[in-house]
Amino acid sequence: MRKSWLLAGVLALAALALPARAGIFLFDDEFSQSGFDCGNTTFGCAALRTTAIAGGVHFEFLGLLQGNEFITSLYGNADPAVGVAFGNLTGTGSSAFSSFTYSPNAFKADGDGYFDWVINFNSSDPRFDGNDLMEFDILGVTLAQIDTGLSQDGPVGKTGFHFAIHTQGIGAAGGSGWFSGDPAGGRPTPFDDDPPTVPEPATLALAGLGLLGIALTRRRRR
Repeated sequence: MRKSWLLAGVLALAALALPARAGIFLFDDEFSQSGFDCGNTTFGCAALRTTAIAGGVHFEFLGLLQGNEFITSLYGNADPAVGVAFGNLTGTGSSAFSSFTYSPNAFKADGDGYFDWVINFNSSDPRFDGNDLMEFDILGVTLAQIDTGLSQDGPVGKTGFHFAIHTQGIGAAGGSGWFSGDPAGGRPTPFDDDPPTVPEPATLALAGLGLLGIALTRRRRR
């Protein structure tokens, strides 16, 4: 009985040690054929990190904007369509927040296909510009529904996107462009230098296994 209790404790420690799954997306692919790119040639206009939380997904939307560049909208998916709730808005970019709207397959970004939700930002001060960071939660969805959902029914070359943004004030002429948010894969990202937000899995797991080993050794000696 004691062995079962100890094993359950070790498994619980190991579960706590597992980091929350996360996805990182970079907005560096301009698809509207406007001819304008953001000034940040390393990462693009912005980066987005999605992390699984209890009951939903946590978002970190980081601007990587230079000069007069600013973002007016962020589009995403939730597939299959479900009821969602938006909240817990924080960060410097929250002052630029204008609205959040969810409606399955209702929002187009320059003909790239239908998205399920959109966040709109102010087009005048305070705007989402510079290195603004906005964090928020979308509840009622899983990370898989967010990260694997794709825009649908767009023309060739302008569909199947995870996320999209509209950026204005680009280049000397102050042009605009639409950018898709693509998985970073193995590419470097602005989030790479962040400190870990969870305990090291090996530390807690080894500690638990050590306790179990000690307990079992004592039991054999009796």
